[in-house]
Amino acid sequence: MKHLQRLALGTVCCTAILCSAMMLVGCNKGRRATAAKTSTPIQDDHVTLNGTEYPLHPGSTLFQDLKISMAYRVEAEPSNVRAWYDEQMAAEGWEPLADWIDFGGSHQKDFRRGERLPNSQFGEYMVKIGVAPHKKGGTHLMILPILNKYRRKPKSDG
Repeated sequence: MKHLQRLALGTVCCTAILCSAMMLVGCNKGRRATAAKTSTPIQDDHVTLNGTEYPLHPGSTLFQDLKISMAYRVEAEPSNVRAWYDEQMAAEGWEPLADWIDFGGSHQKDFRRGERLPNSQFGEYMVKIGVAPHKKGGTHLMILPILNKYRRKPKSDG
């Protein structure tokens, strides 16, 4: 069990670093997904990543689809986007692990849902939401699943 806890902790640390890097530099530079070239807001109110649905801020426009995470641009202030996610995630049963963490203007927050793992920091489903100001106005939004579906190993009867 300690091995699983260390593995989960390592995954969280790596995703925090990845999300920080993407929010600070990755979303403003580099290659964009084909769908990101359109500026039409997405009509869906949820996005599905690896089989799990996450709420999507109204008026979000796809910025980058990395298949394991999604980046959007939202025509709203970062503080309003953070407040919307606080309210919406709570309404859908997601529990915050801590308050928004500020990484030099880029904010991140982890949420969990479902069965808690033996280490109470982790849950059956976990996601990191990243919010940062866009250089041309509006907000960058990153949805990055941390742990998609944890399943306990069946106990042996011996």
